[in-house]
Amino acid sequence: MTPLLEVNGLSKSFTDHHLKQTMQAVEDIHFTIQKGEFLGIIGKSGSGKSTILKSIYRTYFPETGDIIYDSTKYGKVNLSTLSEREMIDLRKHEIGYVSQFLNALPRTTAFELVEQSIIEMGRTAEEASRVAAEMLTHFELDPELWDRYPNTFSGGQKLRLNISCAIVKKPRLLLLDEPTASLDDASKLKVREMLERLKIEGTTMIGIFHDIEFMDGLCDQVFTLKKQLVV
Repeated sequence: MTPLLEVNGLSKSFTDHHLKQTMQAVEDIHFTIQKGEFLGIIGKSGSGKSTILKSIYRTYFPETGDIIYDSTKYGKVNLSTLSEREMIDLRKHEIGYVSQFLNALPRTTAFELVEQSIIEMGRTAEEASRVAAEMLTHFELDPELWDRYPNTFSGGQKLRLNISCAIVKKPRLLLLDEPTASLDDASKLKVREMLERLKIEGTTMIGIFHDIEFMDGLCDQVFTLKKQLVV
């Protein structure tokens, strides 16, 4: 079976020029994920968990290593060296990312953000409107907030909106960076329910969770990271 994602020898460091120090965020990371699997990444704060996800999503450029992704459109590609145009296309149609922070266009309502995510997948405006309403209802975002700008939302409301925008696209690969960080127990259950549904439908996922109980029974593999090194 061809893996959906292979990470081979991934390394990334950051330099603080003021302190004249280099922080080795991750070094020589290796793992493989088959289609439909869920990989959980655990480790102490500062161990480089988010760096791995951002390197896959190409928010960060890895210094060394290959990230081989089996794309529907492009076939096997190395995300470390893929062109920016192709990477943007993959983010739009195949690879989703949920972070703790909402990065929304100004003067775009919560409802419009979810609608746009659906329309990007080639679906009609009518269908996008219907599915957006279903998704926001599932995550119990008050309908009074749907036509408001998300910069006024609480942390938990922004996170639920962020999750809605990513999950509604049903990506082939979904990267989850602390998707339950500021949620109450009821909202966490809503997230888990949706992730379980995506997994059944074949979405491959990599997730970072501090809540070990949340991961129980959800992950097929668990990858443990150690602390960063100062060089």
